[in-house]
Amino acid sequence: MSGFSVPATDTAHPKNQDDGFEWLSQTSSDEQSAISTFPCDVLSLIFRYTYDPIPPFDGRYRSPDSTTISLVQALGLVSKHWYRALMETSEFWTNINMSMEGTDTSKYATGLVSFFEKTRYRSLSLSLDFSGLDVDDNILLDPSADAIISKNLERIENLQLVKPPLAWFCHLHHLNRIDHLSLYQLRANPIHLSFDRIPSLSKFTLVNSNVRLANSFLGITSLTLIGVPLDTCFNLVINCPKLKRLHLEDYVTSGQYMLDDNAPISEISAGLQQPLEVIIWKIFSTQQYVAPWQTALLHHLNTNSLQTLTWHQPPHWSLQSPSGQELRIAISTFFARLSQRLTCIEFIENYDSTWRTETRFIEHMRNDQGVHSLKFSECNTGFIMSIFEKLTDSPTRFPQLDTITIGRIVWSNPRNVNVDKRLEEMISERFLEMVKSRLKPMDGRLALCMEDDSLYRAEDGSNSAWLDYIKQDVMELTSCGYQIDIFIASKLE
Repeated sequence: MSGFSVPATDTAHPKNQDDGFEWLSQTSSDEQSAISTFPCDVLSLIFRYTYDPIPPFDGRYRSPDSTTISLVQALGLVSKHWYRALMETSEFWTNINMSMEGTDTSKYATGLVSFFEKTRYRSLSLSLDFSGLDVDDNILLDPSADAIISKNLERIENLQLVKPPLAWFCHLHHLNRIDHLSLYQLRANPIHLSFDRIPSLSKFTLVNSNVRLANSFLGITSLTLIGVPLDTCFNLVINCPKLKRLHLEDYVTSGQYMLDDNAPISEISAGLQQPLEVIIWKIFSTQQYVAPWQTALLHHLNTNSLQTLTWHQPPHWSLQSPSGQELRIAISTFFARLSQRLTCIEFIENYDSTWRTETRFIEHMRNDQGVHSLKFSECNTGFIMSIFEKLTDSPTRFPQLDTITIGRIVWSNPRNVNVDKRLEEMISERFLEMVKSRLKPMDGRLALCMEDDSLYRAEDGSNSAWLDYIKQDVMELTSCGYQIDIFIASKLE
């Protein structure tokens, strides 16, 4: 429901706006309007256009803000006719997003039971944030509703729990349909889990928590681990032998756990044979000392099936120490081992550092024939220019490259408008040089996709894409038969 807000207006029952879930039993206004003459099934179709399910749980914690409740409440209080139509639009009742606080658990339990009753046995996505709620670890939410909640767990496909009571872990075996389980900020340390009785589980996300898998589980194909202890990381990876997607992130602001030095090297070399197709490596190293687990993991990750790589480029200063030199070798070897199945590489390089360094690891790639797409997310201008130069100097590298995407650009720090404008011009010039070196008239095609954040914002608030500097040159090239497509995200919506 991102971006949706309900304006403050007079309704039939304004006093009920903040009464939790009591509005579900309230009588709506009888006031007639033109749209009230629409049949319920037509209104229901209209309501579905405002429906936006809980986003896929990609590992980044978004605090539940009861937006499901807010939207349903706003629509249901317009009139009785709208209320009846809303009751018939079951999509609104299948994505439950609740953030709870205080000591009164009964009102939240009543609301959750009401949602269960409206869903007509459909599959559910449930997101519950207990972090502000004072609740006993021996209950799910409230004694009056725990039996109903437990019974309905078998209908849940996506479950996201933030600081849940420990009782939830005694009921996981009821999740007969669960596809994605996301756990945030667990209260116990560690929590021992077994997924043997929930074979439908294929995606597991763990953030700022410490767990142990009791045994190997073949069902999980996607792991997202953010701010977890190192031993937890390896325990989960090694016990998921069918793993295809690994998102590993150690972000300073993600929580209290940091990946430490105790890398179980023998376990790594023996256990990391998973057929990984996607690796998202977001290790935000900020110190000159590099923990050896990074080096060990990169040496042993299986890349034979890898198709998509998201790579956070380490800062050059972190590679200068002896441990950093070992990491440099491991990264070079890792890129050299990338398979011919690789089709997409995304770079993250958010350090304002010198760009003429030896940290451009794509030059070590031996198998670049299948790469179609390069993306730069939160990259500084120097890093982008260095890659453009590499593609210009080696036009036979990445022969299938047909798409370059520029996300948010990290400009100079502190911000210098004049310097940034010059950098815009330099990026544009490097891009033109790359096009001329890699394409021939009527032979080959290249698409440049610009995301909104990559547009330069001047002090007066106006926007101008850095491609403004080369519009005329691009037009001349296309008139000569060069096939260049430029897309700006905002123009595509």
